[in-house]
Amino acid sequence: MRFKGTILLTVVLILLGGYLLWFELPHEKKAGEAKERENRVLDVNDQNVTGLVFKSGNDEIELERHPDRPDQKWEVVRPIVGPANDGAATEALSTISRLTFSRVVDEKPADLKPYGLDTPEFSATVVINHTEVEQLQFGANNPIGSEVYLKRRGDKRVLLVGAGVRASLKKPLKEWRRPQIFSEH
Repeated sequence: MRFKGTILLTVVLILLGGYLLWFELPHEKKAGEAKERENRVLDVNDQNVTGLVFKSGNDEIELERHPDRPDQKWEVVRPIVGPANDGAATEALSTISRLTFSRVVDEKPADLKPYGLDTPEFSATVVINHTEVEQLQFGANNPIGSEVYLKRRGDKRVLLVGAGVRASLKKPLKEWRRPQIFSEH
């Protein structure tokens, strides 16, 4: 019987498998994470965000974050003052900070009108450490309709992001407020 050959091939197989597990797979994971970071719209740490402002037409809703308050981390400060829905605000922050684009549509557009970004229908502003401001301007849906044009203020590029992002951020005031306080009439 030829057990020596079988044992030798088994050892080689185990060594190759070990090489893949310890060297190749972690490298692929790091490369995937680097690509995701490269395609992020904003490079922002959630812990540094102190406010969010959502503007749709003439309506503007501003939320302020108070991380030192364990019972009420978010507060609506405009158009009225009151406690915010912590879950909705935290979800919005998570959506914005993890937002990635699928592709760059135009590096230096001569005209923003074809993208609906000449006068954006909706914008989301992130306030970082009470001083720095990052604004995302949402334009029209792309012709397929599953993605929407987006532009960062200060960046010339027009990007494509999932249309669900705009829908999840563009909410009426009552959805940003803490639901237990006000009754529906």
